[in-house]
Amino acid sequence: MVYKDTFLFFKKAKIVLVTNEQIYVVDRRKKVVKKRNKIDELLGITKSLYTDSKNFILHFSSRADEELFCDYRNELVGILKRRYFEITQGNLKIFGVSTRSLKDFLTSERDQLRRISKIPSNDYRLWEEDIVKEQRRSAGGSIVQQNDEDDLDYYDDFVIIERLDIKKYNEPKKLEEEEKIKDSGESQLLIQKPGSENQSLKLEDFKIKKVIDKGSFGKVFLVVNKKNKKLYAMKRINKDILIDKNQIQNTKNEKDILFQANHPFVLSMDYIFQNQYRLYFFLKYVRGGNLYDHLFANKRFPEATVKFYAAQIAVALGYLHANKIVHRDLKPENVLVDEDGYLYLADFGLSKFLQGPQDQTHSFCGTAEYLAPEILDMKGHGFTVDWWTFGILVYEMSTGRPPFMHKNHHQLGMLIRNSPIVYPDPIKHKIHMSDLLKDLINKLLDRDPHKRLGSKDDINDIINHPFFKDVDFEKLQKKEIIPLYKPPQNLFTIKDEELQVLFEDPELKDITEEDNNDEIPVDKRLLIDQNKNKFEGFDS
Repeated sequence: MVYKDTFLFFKKAKIVLVTNEQIYVVDRRKKVVKKRNKIDELLGITKSLYTDSKNFILHFSSRADEELFCDYRNELVGILKRRYFEITQGNLKIFGVSTRSLKDFLTSERDQLRRISKIPSNDYRLWEEDIVKEQRRSAGGSIVQQNDEDDLDYYDDFVIIERLDIKKYNEPKKLEEEEKIKDSGESQLLIQKPGSENQSLKLEDFKIKKVIDKGSFGKVFLVVNKKNKKLYAMKRINKDILIDKNQIQNTKNEKDILFQANHPFVLSMDYIFQNQYRLYFFLKYVRGGNLYDHLFANKRFPEATVKFYAAQIAVALGYLHANKIVHRDLKPENVLVDEDGYLYLADFGLSKFLQGPQDQTHSFCGTAEYLAPEILDMKGHGFTVDWWTFGILVYEMSTGRPPFMHKNHHQLGMLIRNSPIVYPDPIKHKIHMSDLLKDLINKLLDRDPHKRLGSKDDINDIINHPFFKDVDFEKLQKKEIIPLYKPPQNLFTIKDEELQVLFEDPELKDITEEDNNDEIPVDKRLLIDQNKNKFEGFDS
């Protein structure tokens, strides 16, 4: 595929030619190849965050960087990162900087001779550009202590991997050069769940206590309803990010799922508000934090706790499947733990509605260590992909690590496709797993989705497995079983002493005050105004 490129700084034309393996930079006038590199020699791509910018830098491992100006910048970057992934099974790092000029990030030939690299740090990494989502455990501050076994093609022994303290969230990028103005858009209640209180609620009826999470599209706040004193997790979503990342339809899907949800183990939502530039999702507040933090604190769970948690998650997935929803991103970070020890399945940003059990989708999405073989091979996938990730999660809860891990994504893909499942030795590793638990995992991690446990009768296949024979699922769904693990206060997003004085807290903020502290740049507001019709479906 050929893209014509005008190199504005040097007043001469170039052609960028991308083949299956190579990138050629051709001098159009002299009709000679000036530079040639293999695609897998790319270290990353840096681009300006200005929406009208056409410049970007190709960072190479073996030579100086190349800055280009191209009308088809986004298309070219998309082709390169896709082909890079096909070759290496890893993400091509895409960096975004808030300046129009990229000269501070361009490694010259002289820099290279002096062994100076100007490639941006991971603080500038655009994680949302990744083809496959990376957890922070395997990117930028790895949670994995790599061992000699990483050099093997396949695991032949179980290795205990300690969970290290990591920085969980990206710091929001600073757009220093962009003019900002105050958010004065009046908010409106778009939709509320049937049976929820206060038909005349306004955004101003809520007060913010604190930030409890940060994600790709905005922040999550703990807020309190001043009228009835009810707590919510308010997910504030910037519309410009949804437009930039083409995530409007996915967010509509998430909205539909959260409003539709009526299940004891599935997170739900009561209200959606919007103003001109933001959406506000008011979700059920789950006080105990996410399952990953509890797994981190405990290293692994006893088998009885694994069974209790696995039963809830399985039932939640079965409920989604019965409503024609495939989750596609099950992992400990997306499971919430309530203060009573019960779970809620959350985060439906990658979820998709399917027509039925035989329907398939071909999107490439998920988290690296949890990807099913059929997603890696892009053969199409359906509901059974959730039972694969369920098997990975059950293994991780039992051992403290996923079954397939590698610092190299190509090797990780090979492990997922071909490696046997290795279990810990009860004497050597002091981790006991019953034969029934291993059998459940083995059948969930069948690489043939048509033979995988859950492929014939979905949730009924799971709950009828002998591992769950002593679980009373009726009592479980009524929450009549006393949990074996009660979350400790230090992992709660708000402690008891804070809760007691919450409503008298003088530091509670108005939502509009917080919005004005996180102003949206002018060019982003213009982008939203130009695409406002795309948000009309959020009120139905």
